[in-house]
This record gives sequence, C-alpha cells and structure tokens, in this order.
Amino acid sequence: MRYTTLNAFSDYRPEAGVMRAHTFREIDEESGRPLTESFVTSVEINLDLPVSMFHPPDWDRTPVQSMIQRIFDERTETQAVMATYRDFRAIVDVRSKAASDAVDFVGYQCLKMGQIETALALLAENVSENPGSARAHFGFGRALAASGTTDEARAQYRAALSLDPNYHRAQAALDDLH
Repeated sequence: MRYTTLNAFSDYRPEAGVMRAHTFREIDEESGRPLTESFVTSVEINLDLPVSMFHPPDWDRTPVQSMIQRIFDERTETQAVMATYRDFRAIVDVRSKAASDAVDFVGYQCLKMGQIETALALLAENVSENPGSARAHFGFGRALAASGTTDEARAQYRAALSLDPNYHRAQAALDDLH
C-alpha cells in the first residue's frame, strides 16, 4: 500500500539561542495516523571535537607506499623526486617487482599530470634498476613518446617486447609510432 505523508515538527525549545524541534512525526495524510515518530531527548552544542574526526584516518604505510606518496607529492620538482628515490633505496628494494611496478605507476601519474621531465628521470632510473622488467621499459617508452623522443621510445618498446613477446600494450604502442 502506498501512503502520502506529511512531516510534522513540534515541541520547539530554545537551544543556545536557536529554537529547535524536539519531536518529529511522519503522518499518513489520509488517516492522520503517525507512521513514524522520533524525539530529541538531549542536545549538546559547541562541543570541543578533535580535528581527527574531520579527516581520513592515518594509517601505517609500507616503505614502498611512503616512497610513492613522497614522489607524487614532489612531482613538480624533478631533483626532489630523484633525491627521494635515492634516499628510499636504502630501505626499499627498488628491484623488487612491487617497488618497480609502483615506481612505474607513479611515473605514469606524473606523466599524465604534465610532469614529463620528472617522469622521464624516474622511469629511466626504474629501467636502470630493473633492466629485466618489460613493464619498466614500456613505462619509460611511454614517457619518451610523450616527450617526442620517438626513436628512443621505439627502442624501449622493443626492449619490452624482447623480454615479453606477448606484451600487447608495448606492441600496440610500437605500432602507433610507425
């Protein structure tokens, strides 16, 4: 059965100089019968609330997550990004697949945000640290292509394909350059 309802507010009382309803009823318009009722029993005004209630919770990041966050935050300053990368090498195995893939990801984000110089430097370093990673070569190739360095981009896409002949994205990118 479908109801047409009215909302009724009543029992107004002053709270810190403002009149506030303390009773709410949703009423069936046809019968006048209340369908729902709620009552305010107490009001606390101007509470001192911790700032933490109004922002996302802090969480413990892994060293790789911390490195990627710092690199992204510094993306407009290539020298700062590369200093961060070098600093984190002492605590992060940048040759691990997880770290290499994370660096590739943040490098691509820098590229998408127009920070081509930063992306080139970071992704070149990723290839240097991970010469056996097809994804690292592909990522560097994308940055080179975006910078207009198509011959070097081709070489990186070919390097990716020599490591993984089934890397379809690298093949498509190489085909797009011809």
